[in-house]
Amino acid sequence: MKPNDEDSEQKSIILAFIVSLCLVMGFNYFFAAPTPKEASYVEIPASETAAVVEKEGTESSLDLREEVRDIFIPIRTQTLSGAVNLKGARISELTLLKYNQTVKKGSPHVQLLRPSGSEQAYFAEFVYTSQQEGKKVKLPSASSMWQVKGGAAVAETAVLTEKEPLVLVYDNGEGLVFERTIRVDDLYMFAVEDKVFNKTQEPVELSSVGKIIRVNPNLAQASSVHEGFVGVLNERLEEEKYKSVLEKTQKFTSTGGWLGFSDKYWLTALAYDPTLPKVTSEFTYRDVDRRNVFVASYETPAFIVSAGGQRVDKAHFFAGPKEIGLLTHYMETLDIDRFDLGIDFGWYYFLTKPFLYILEWINHFVGNMGVAILIFAFLIRLLLFPLASKSYEGMAKMRKFQPKIKAIQERYKDDKVRMNQEMMQLYQKEKVNPAAGCLPMLIQIPIFFSLYKVLSVSIQMRQAKFFGWIKDLSAPDTSSIFTLGGLLEWPIPDFLNIGIWPLLMGLTMLWQQKLSTPPGGETDQTKALKWMPVVFMFMFGRVASGLVIYWTWSNILSIAQQKYIMYRYDKKEALAKKRR
Repeated sequence: MKPNDEDSEQKSIILAFIVSLCLVMGFNYFFAAPTPKEASYVEIPASETAAVVEKEGTESSLDLREEVRDIFIPIRTQTLSGAVNLKGARISELTLLKYNQTVKKGSPHVQLLRPSGSEQAYFAEFVYTSQQEGKKVKLPSASSMWQVKGGAAVAETAVLTEKEPLVLVYDNGEGLVFERTIRVDDLYMFAVEDKVFNKTQEPVELSSVGKIIRVNPNLAQASSVHEGFVGVLNERLEEEKYKSVLEKTQKFTSTGGWLGFSDKYWLTALAYDPTLPKVTSEFTYRDVDRRNVFVASYETPAFIVSAGGQRVDKAHFFAGPKEIGLLTHYMETLDIDRFDLGIDFGWYYFLTKPFLYILEWINHFVGNMGVAILIFAFLIRLLLFPLASKSYEGMAKMRKFQPKIKAIQERYKDDKVRMNQEMMQLYQKEKVNPAAGCLPMLIQIPIFFSLYKVLSVSIQMRQAKFFGWIKDLSAPDTSSIFTLGGLLEWPIPDFLNIGIWPLLMGLTMLWQQKLSTPPGGETDQTKALKWMPVVFMFMFGRVASGLVIYWTWSNILSIAQQKYIMYRYDKKEALAKKRR
């Protein structure tokens, strides 16, 4: 490769890196999904509902008619509050007691599941189907009323807690008795055990079905974190946006796995028995009375319950935060295949997951996610110091010989071959590699995007305080310099709401740029790069403040490192001159 080609390649790599950042950050800035509205509890009139028959003998969960009165059994644990609806025996309401909707004092807790009668219904249920030829089997449907085992007296005081399971019974009146035991741990995992007792004189063929049903989710998802259907099926991560399922149902057949719905910070998931072969899973959509209804479901292979015999099926249902330690714990203890992939780690999984662990580990000790980000950035800089040192030394040498390079370019501007030869000789004589700064840049690209992903998916960032006015590291800096931090109330365009941290980031980028710009006048590339700090300052004005703080601090560390290396290089050169 020719010397001037190497120099051009280095500039191209830098420009490619910046353009990549612009595309990613710009996409999230201009096309970020609107904040979904909180759940409302508007009851759906019976005249507006519709019954949908999915399979013979099985009434759909989408039948929301109030033919049978809802009766709820409370769920009360240290982390959850909710209810099991005896109609359909579904887990129909769930509130996360450790998480609030906003940072404001007295803000209500996050409600994850909502009952079928609400505008944004979101619940889980377990049913049975039967395809037995020549025989119609009466099965518990979505509107069937289950009974608490032990009778009405037990039902009056029944509560599902981490210490007390809930046992429900449904008798079809024709010799089949269904018994469902629901347990919940002290965190966010439900265990559902279904028993079928066949008291008839003939065998019965059944299949077990698990569903998570979600009505009217926010379809305009365009953030950097996947939101929609998610699961690990056939030992492969499957992610589908809501809009893609609008067009086509996604079907899978696998042994072991899980599936559900992913939000930015929350996950609901069904995990079936990992020993069952050929389980059919689906991501489906239906339009029910102009309501977008999405269903993540699985169905086991058909099984026979012999006359006088019984059958036991087990499954798990998770509904909670996407905490890496929590999901890994369930993955290992319950044998749920790669359950940690409920967190959207992105392309650089091998970097993102360790980074997330390290960041949370630091946060555990310092008790401040913002400080953890600063320490983590320092550790990254320390790790890359040897490479950065070589890069900055190469840049220092290039600055030293820039006048000679300019002179050669001017002297042989009409003879490209001779100019390349002269520059090659100069580089060899002075032992300078013009592309020496490329390697650190190439290494920092995946590191940056991995950190960007970590700070986007980490639930520890949500509503995490830093210092001063930063009350939520996952939200943009609200200290607008154009309104004096909110003291002035006057209408300005949203993109002008630039906080102090984005401003500091732009200034540190400008300072870093001046240190890196070689002498000898401006080129087309340096003129273009000159405006990047300003562009990034406005772009990052609406980005999570945690990421802006990381980048600003990283710039400061880079400037300090660069000035130290340049000082050390100049001192080394001065000593060399004295010896001559």
